Amino acid sequence: MAQILIVDDSLVMRMMLRTILESAGHKVVAEAGDGMSAVIEYCKHKPDLVTMDMNMPRMSGLEAIEQLIRIDPEALVLVVSALATKQMILEAMKLGAKNFLLKPFHDKQITSVVDMVLREYRSVKKESKENSICAAVS
Repeated sequence: MAQILIVDDSLVMRMMLRTILESAGHKVVAEAGDGMSAVIEYCKHKPDLVTMDMNMPRMSGLEAIEQLIRIDPEALVLVVSALATKQMILEAMKLGAKNFLLKPFHDKQITSVVDMVLREYRSVKKESKENSICAAVS
């Protein structure tokens, strides 16, 4: 079971992701409707994984990924977006996102990608989680 932060400006999408991820045994510890709130929620909850939309108000997904990786270089970010261009996905990966999934997706696709990212990066994340500088953001 992983603790997950869902970031999407669509309430319906957040509810759908919560249902899918919790049905798969994960715990959604927080939700955010924009990148700025995502950074705050990340620092409050220090989740194992963040699902990140790209096009949001106040702070885009790319800006949020950049902030999260600055705060915690081992943050696990999974891009989940409908309007992400190839260039945007490449930029997100360059900034530190670990994988991406384009909307619309099937339940099994999201759980499969989440589980894969967690398996591949969990040990590295756990080691550095305690060394995060989130206290400076709060």
